[in-house]
Amino acid sequence: MKKNKDILIDSILFKNINEEQINEILKLGTFNIKEYQKDEYIYYKEDTVKKFGILLSGKASIIKEDYWGNKNIVANINKGDLFAEIFSILDDEPLNVSVVSTENSSILFININNILNSKQNTEAINIFTKNILKIISKKTLMLNKKIEYLSKRNLRDKILSFLSDQAQLNGVKSFHIPLDRQQMADFLAVDRSALSRELSNLKKEGLIKYNKNHFTLI
Repeated sequence: MKKNKDILIDSILFKNINEEQINEILKLGTFNIKEYQKDEYIYYKEDTVKKFGILLSGKASIIKEDYWGNKNIVANINKGDLFAEIFSILDDEPLNVSVVSTENSSILFININNILNSKQNTEAINIFTKNILKIISKKTLMLNKKIEYLSKRNLRDKILSFLSDQAQLNGVKSFHIPLDRQQMADFLAVDRSALSRELSNLKKEGLIKYNKNHFTLI
């Protein structure tokens, strides 16, 4: 648990909250830890959830699936990231997405309403509440960004808009993205072959350089 505590201390959710206060919050949130295998579903679309998750190890993705089984990655979940926090607050609202483990993963679950509805008015709970609001606000902004990518008229504009934002996010023109080709195609809601072809065209035209997940804007 010590290793997991270090992950929590470093997470945005527990920013400015010490280890003793984290223990207080976990106790209120009746936490539990579960292990998942690669490709195992953590939550299915239409599930109602009482607890949100924090990824302690491995990787996971939030996905949308259509009637024919086509998948679109809404977001990737990395170590220390949260998921399902909004739906766990609403607790009777069914999920409109699924969450799947893309590597063998360990996840800590917390009942957020037990914390938010607690009669205790401690410093730790107040900071925790502010942190969760900041996280939700940031995710809303990221969702707006994805809508912006999808609204672009063609594949080239989607790619360049996405890579431009990644460069600005990293503060450099040469950067890694946390997506492989299929994940990038799913994120941009495009065909993988078409994505690879357009990336190759952009490279030939001298607009970008890339090697696997490492990109450079020229």
